[in-house]
Amino acid sequence: MRCRRLLRVSVTSLTIAISLVGTAAGLPERDVLVVVGAGISYPWDTEFDIANVEAAAATVEVGPLSVPLSEAVCPNPFPCVISLAQLSIPPNGSAQKRATDGIGAFFVTTLYVVPTSGTRPPVARARIFDRTRPNRSGDLPVVRRTTIAAMNPSVLSFPGATRSASARTNLVVAEVAGSAGIEFKVEVFSSNGRHLGEESFEIGPGGPFGNSLFLVDLLARFHVTNLENGQVRVTKTGGAGLMWGILATLSDDGSVTVSPGINP
Repeated sequence: MRCRRLLRVSVTSLTIAISLVGTAAGLPERDVLVVVGAGISYPWDTEFDIANVEAAAATVEVGPLSVPLSEAVCPNPFPCVISLAQLSIPPNGSAQKRATDGIGAFFVTTLYVVPTSGTRPPVARARIFDRTRPNRSGDLPVVRRTTIAAMNPSVLSFPGATRSASARTNLVVAEVAGSAGIEFKVEVFSSNGRHLGEESFEIGPGGPFGNSLFLVDLLARFHVTNLENGQVRVTKTGGAGLMWGILATLSDDGSVTVSPGINP
């Protein structure tokens, strides 16, 4: 069944990313680690483990972008974030924070974690888990924004799309530069390449909380009731923003698989 619809969405949401502090206006942006698909969607929570790679103490702020990364309009730090949580990490130490512990991301989103000192970004791990069944969890990809920018993907292809009585697949697409909007289409294919439907979307440009689109039970949107190991393809059709995303498949047996749409 083919499904061709247009939905224009201007969504404010969070995206997880980890960045170094910038300095005065006009200087180049520092590196940023991006984690799309974090936050809270009851009973799901997100847990972050952050390691300080410096021999000096570091303070890390967690929050969404408050201005586009391409516009040096905030004093310091830059990129500018709305700080929702602050972590003090000792030299060569580590810290852990959950979204429900004060980060304030009460939906699935994209966040920025900004160390206020040091010359290198920390090392980070992000994990989503079911608070009612803690062993039901999956790691979220953590990627440098400079890596995404170098690839500047126009197509994201996600294998493993599944829908059955006991499993469903969710999709998160984000504009991670915070500088412009993006237009894109989402297509679904069966494992033998049969086109099952498509839908067009638009998000951005950068608002106070960044831009992410969370599509729950994606295959249901295309009236697909049963699919094993299908493919979801996201194709950028317009806009100057930087596209990234993840696909997550959740099963009642407790398994969770999460993948990016391109191997960085």
